[in-house]
Amino acid sequence: MTKEQRNKRTKKQKGTTIMELLVTMALFLTFIDIATAVFIRSLRTQRIAVSQMATNSNAALAIEQIVRELRIGKDFCKDQGDCIPSQPLSGDPISRLTFTKEEDKITYDTESPPGLNIKSIRRTVNNGFPSYLTADNVDVKKLTFRVTGISSGDKFDPKITVTLQIGTPSGSSINNLQTSVSVRIPSVDP
Repeated sequence: MTKEQRNKRTKKQKGTTIMELLVTMALFLTFIDIATAVFIRSLRTQRIAVSQMATNSNAALAIEQIVRELRIGKDFCKDQGDCIPSQPLSGDPISRLTFTKEEDKITYDTESPPGLNIKSIRRTVNNGFPSYLTADNVDVKKLTFRVTGISSGDKFDPKITVTLQIGTPSGSSINNLQTSVSVRIPSVDP
């Protein structure tokens, strides 16, 4: 073996060719691309999950406040006008509920707060300035109340079922929440 042949053989053994380098780089970049896509997807999923948790948490707090007041309320009616005891609620779902709590007339319904394109749960006391119970990250799609057991002909125990359909302002998800509360002070004496 000549010196020239030995140099050729050692040169081949020492380095890599451009083709080998290009193939390796292509495989590495493909791996990086897939890993980046998975990472970005997991960040988006985590962001949506956090948004849904915040929305559900805020809506649950709003329902809890409503239920606390309904539990000790009386004289339930459909609108903000004077409640007429001779015209009791029939048990059908209604979107606005007015009742008396400790001499105050309280109304719950939904409305868009000023400057926002979402609906929020609105609480009004004595037809005064409204306060909004849900935050900007909660879009109230539907709020209904079903009142049973309040009228004298009704054979049920006094109970109010609150149903709330909420979503995020981006519209990425819609959740339904429902709870029932027994009224401690019945509107009509048996």
